[in-house]
Amino acid sequence: EEMRAVLAPDDAAWAQRVFGLDDGANFQDPHHRNTPATNVLFLAEIPAQIEWPRLDRVSDQLLQARALRKQPRTDFKAILGWNALAIRAFAQAGRALGDADLVAQAIRSFEAAIGCFLEFDGGQWFHGHDELHGHERDFVPTLSRAWRVRREGLAPYAAQLEDVATLAHAATALHAATGEARYGAVAWSMVDFAVRIHLDADGRWCERPGVDEWGLRGRGLQDGAVPGGAGTMALALAALATTGPRAAQAQALLARTLAAATPVVLEAPTEA
Repeated sequence: EEMRAVLAPDDAAWAQRVFGLDDGANFQDPHHRNTPATNVLFLAEIPAQIEWPRLDRVSDQLLQARALRKQPRTDFKAILGWNALAIRAFAQAGRALGDADLVAQAIRSFEAAIGCFLEFDGGQWFHGHDELHGHERDFVPTLSRAWRVRREGLAPYAAQLEDVATLAHAATALHAATGEARYGAVAWSMVDFAVRIHLDADGRWCERPGVDEWGLRGRGLQDGAVPGGAGTMALALAALATTGPRAAQAQALLARTLAAATPVVLEAPTEA
């Protein structure tokens, strides 16, 4: 009914088929099962190329009608790990497609994340296109603090392993996309920070920088809605283990990480 009120009759009939409205409702809110089922629009079929202008025109009309509804509030907080996932995606896509604009977007977002979420001892990380001089570890100041969430008016709280590892992984993608050693140096800055804050005496990666209210340090080997911290750190170390003056150190740390993550299989004793 809403679509027919917005579109011309022939466009409405066409759009019902293209957007999957002719098969009935496709969404039931699991948290409000007493509310009627509704439709979430999707491309049930790909229109022929000659109909793409029609698809654009119909979509614009539907969007204008939707904009008249009460709009949801915007969540303005920035999360380090999620930003890092996007940065890595842009860097990988730019490298794969040979698209300098995508790589440039990754660099801009990376530098913005550095300024927003990280604090260094004795200075800030580089800006612009400075050349690397001397040892990689001398190029990036020691990372002293990392925040997971930043938002104006919201007290920040410490980054989790997921955030630190994902930004290190993003830095290795930028290093691969640009060939610039400074991104490898930043990846190492993140790894060194994680070793100090998130690695326990048994070589296991801990989610939080300290104990929680129950005196525990969470550890996890599985991915959830986003990649897990321990697995992402292993991927970052694998990238760092292939090149650079600290490759052997990355190999050793990776081996320790994998050994700590390998489950021990206990076999039942055999009868004599």
